[in-house]
Amino acid sequence: MYSTLMTSAAAYQNVALVLLLLCIVTSPTESRFREKESKKTKSAQPNLIPGSNVGMPLMNLCSGDREMKLVCHCSPDDPHVKAQKANCWIFGKDLPRKDANWLAFQTQTTLEQLKITVQKIGNLTYIPSDVIVTLKYLKQLTIEYGMIPDLLNYAFGNLTDLRNITLHKNQIRIVHPFAFANHPEEISLERNEIIELDKEALVRLPQLKRLNLDFNNLTMLHDDVFVDLTSLDELKLESNQLSVLTREIFKGLGNLRFLKLTANSISYIGDTVFAELWSLHELDLDSNHIEKLSARAFDGLNNLRRLNLENNRLTRLERGIFTGVPAVLSLNLNSNQLETITYNNFLPLMDNLVNSTAVLHLKGQLRSGKRRFLTVPPSSDNFGNENTPKSAPLCNFAETHPAKSNAIVKRERTVIIKPIEQQVATVTKQEIQGKLDPVSLRVKEVYYRPNGEATVRCDSRESALKLLSTVKANLSEKYNADVQKALKPRVKVAGFTDDITAENFVEKLIQQNNFPQPANLTVIRIVRNEKHTDNPMSTWVGCAARSLNV
Repeated sequence: MYSTLMTSAAAYQNVALVLLLLCIVTSPTESRFREKESKKTKSAQPNLIPGSNVGMPLMNLCSGDREMKLVCHCSPDDPHVKAQKANCWIFGKDLPRKDANWLAFQTQTTLEQLKITVQKIGNLTYIPSDVIVTLKYLKQLTIEYGMIPDLLNYAFGNLTDLRNITLHKNQIRIVHPFAFANHPEEISLERNEIIELDKEALVRLPQLKRLNLDFNNLTMLHDDVFVDLTSLDELKLESNQLSVLTREIFKGLGNLRFLKLTANSISYIGDTVFAELWSLHELDLDSNHIEKLSARAFDGLNNLRRLNLENNRLTRLERGIFTGVPAVLSLNLNSNQLETITYNNFLPLMDNLVNSTAVLHLKGQLRSGKRRFLTVPPSSDNFGNENTPKSAPLCNFAETHPAKSNAIVKRERTVIIKPIEQQVATVTKQEIQGKLDPVSLRVKEVYYRPNGEATVRCDSRESALKLLSTVKANLSEKYNADVQKALKPRVKVAGFTDDITAENFVEKLIQQNNFPQPANLTVIRIVRNEKHTDNPMSTWVGCAARSLNV
């Protein structure tokens, strides 16, 4: 019995040892199997936002799922083709930087145009920089109607293809240094609340061509704030609160062609303020509070074509005020408080104002005879009367002496000598030099043209007439000669509160300018300005003086 029990115990021990060995052998194998299963399970789980404990599926940006806080419509609208353009709307009030909705942009990394509009029920308080830097092909970015108080450093990364950044109506107040430190060609910050631009807010922008800061709260601009914008072509600063302009503000803008300063609080413009803007073509200073312009306010603007000073508080213009803008073809002085305008004010522009495309705006209410009408010199072709003088003062006011523009004076002193039969210039030159004495005739310059024609300029009108008589006396068989014809200017004048007849207009011209009798004035036309027929000051008048007995 005892031996039987011992045998059974030994058998149980052997069985236990076998089971123990099996557990030891199979345990690592099972561990490895469980590890593999765990990896498979993890790989099957959806992507997670960094820092988030909750996972959600990575949805296609263009799916249009209305349950999302961020909904986008893409173009082309084809699930099998990568989108190039996306218009997105934010409906969620809580959309943090690490929100899972932003991950949808990982499905459309080839976007070239992106527009994000914040709806009334939505909210956006930052620039989604983490998303933007992943869109390597992005060229145009628009964000509007957000509540983004600050534009932080490097907010748009360093995307080399990004060309256009538009941030309208985002309540932006501060632009930090290097906010746009990449390569855009156009930046629009219109209709925000920017009070001040940091001196380094607009650096590292060598390709920027257009900058729009319209409708902000800028009260001042730092010196050299635009100094790095050497390629800038257009700068808009309309409807801010700027009151002081200095030359140093515009340093670096030598290539600027368009500057808009409409509707600010500027009351005075000092000497050479715009001297750094030697390429400027158009300057808008309308709807400010300008009471005085320094005599050298526009010095350096040699290429300026259009100057707008409408709706200011100017009462007088300094003598030679327009000397610095000799190329101006459009000058707007409407709706100021000018009491006297003299010929000397416009003398530097006379050669331009005779151009058929030139425009001079002087619309304003006629008050107490202080506002002067503008008269223009006719040519004989204008009225078909050869006895009409070929020149007359452009403006002949009671306060000034009659004067003539340089262009008219030069033409009066110039004689054109034309051969009756075609010949070369050398023949004309030999015959003129043989028959005419340049010293006694006070000849200053002679130009010989290939067709045999000669242009002779004398030192005075009297010398030119003497030369003309000499040519007719000695060279009439082979040459025709005449004084160079006058130009044919046109000037528009406006400012009547009521309709006016031609007779009344002539009468007012005579009264206000003290013309000698008979004044012999002729009105070209009086027409209604059809664009503003509801405006009581809508009568446009073109006029010409036939003879001023000068």
